[in-house]
Amino acid sequence: MKKLSKFRPSPAMVVACIALVVSLAGTSYAAVTLPRNSVGTKQLKRDAVTSIKIKNNAVTGADVLESSLAKVRFAKTADTATSVGADAVGSANVVNASSGAGLRKADIAAVVTTATFDPPSVPANSCGSVLGVVPGAQLGDSIVLQPTGSAWGTVAWMPWLVNSANSVEIRVCNPTNSATDPGVVTFQVLLFR
Repeated sequence: MKKLSKFRPSPAMVVACIALVVSLAGTSYAAVTLPRNSVGTKQLKRDAVTSIKIKNNAVTGADVLESSLAKVRFAKTADTATSVGADAVGSANVVNASSGAGLRKADIAAVVTTATFDPPSVPANSCGSVLGVVPGAQLGDSIVLQPTGSAWGTVAWMPWLVNSANSVEIRVCNPTNSATDPGVVTFQVLLFR
């Protein structure tokens, strides 16, 4: 008898075990007896469902009432903006103007015009410069040139700089072994600020 009393649980242990059994049985009962889809909006407390509790891709645009959304912090002036931040639009975001309402050269260049360049005779194996009048050109503008017709056959050319207001300079180089007079060429000029 003395050996059995050594292994007899204390009253506190008995109460703890009963409480454990009742608590486990209660949650098991709730999990088993709740009907499917029985918890809805009325049963949920405010802010009970957080983004971490929602399965990825479970909420789609069709599930969101757009009028309930606030403006994005950085888009406060999106409805009335007149300019875009640096590097905000990449080439993937530009629509081809030939297909309709796309972005045109005139929409992104400060100056779109044509200019005629007539370089003097360029000695063999050397380079020179020629100026063209481009109304609206300003110091610091970046230049893009495209011949409107055929360019100089044996002479290499490249946009050089806006050397003063309304004046664009291009470099012409003659890589041949004899002097050449390139002649007059008209270019489409795009200037970017």
